[in-house]
Amino acid sequence: MEALVGFVSSIFRYLIFSFIFFWFGYLVIKIATFGRYPRTINPKRADCADYQLVSALGLLTAVGMVILAFKIWP
Repeated sequence: MEALVGFVSSIFRYLIFSFIFFWFGYLVIKIATFGRYPRTINPKRADCADYQLVSALGLLTAVGMVILAFKIWP
């Protein structure tokens, strides 16, 4: 049972980072570099370090948006 929970959580974590946070980070980098970088649109074809960097930036962007929303809305 523990192995199944670990497997499901790793799949869930992979899906969140590759589909949600990657696209947040991709959008932020595209806006910041005026559309020049990142050149690949598919996270599967991106370099592993690039993929992780873009996903981490997306995570920071999502957390920042949530914090900003809590500060703006009373």
